[in-house]
Amino acid sequence: MNPTTPHRSATYAANSRKTFHSVLCHLLRTEFPGTFGPSVTHLFAQKIDELYQGCHPPLSRVKAGQVLWLAVAANDPPSRNKRIEHTRLVPVLLDLVTPQDIDETAVTGKRRDTRRNKIVRMFQQAHQQGAVLSEADVALLLHLGDATISSDILDYERTTGQSVPRRGTVHDLGHRRDLGGIGFWNSRGIRSVRHEVPGQRRGRRGAFEADRQWGCHL
Repeated sequence: MNPTTPHRSATYAANSRKTFHSVLCHLLRTEFPGTFGPSVTHLFAQKIDELYQGCHPPLSRVKAGQVLWLAVAANDPPSRNKRIEHTRLVPVLLDLVTPQDIDETAVTGKRRDTRRNKIVRMFQQAHQQGAVLSEADVALLLHLGDATISSDILDYERTTGQSVPRRGTVHDLGHRRDLGGIGFWNSRGIRSVRHEVPGQRRGRRGAFEADRQWGCHL
């Protein structure tokens, strides 16, 4: 291989710096002159660049049938009056349609099971990627009513005995043992209480009730 001469390297060096990072640095210097020093400017631009790359993964990472969605980080719990703008978001890839989903469309009587499995799958996949979805998230993705999402989740939990990792249950709220049971919360801060009585089958306690103290503002 022929050695690269210093003059030739200098001629094309600027092209290697024609990046999104450089554009950000220029923006910070021109729009906010005197606010950031060189080191802070480069660090700030680097962080923004990382955020952009995370929210715009290359197509080579996305398979057919998948969708990119921004979900709340699993380690960023809600608090009173905390809005989504003050919450850390994580980009997640979800299987919107799988080969199994397609195969099951030809099977009579499988539509409800397929829908329920799809709902649960999305919650589980987001959690595996360090995030939690709300029922509203999945309702939007699947163009279903939130009542359908909630009903299918509760049906799955009763049938399997396993909890679906969604925003209201993962963020510690679902583990608050009060009123003689475990409170499960949906995306609107509405609580239902599921009793844990030894020797009895678990059931839902009547109606949902609002809890303003722990409600999440989305």
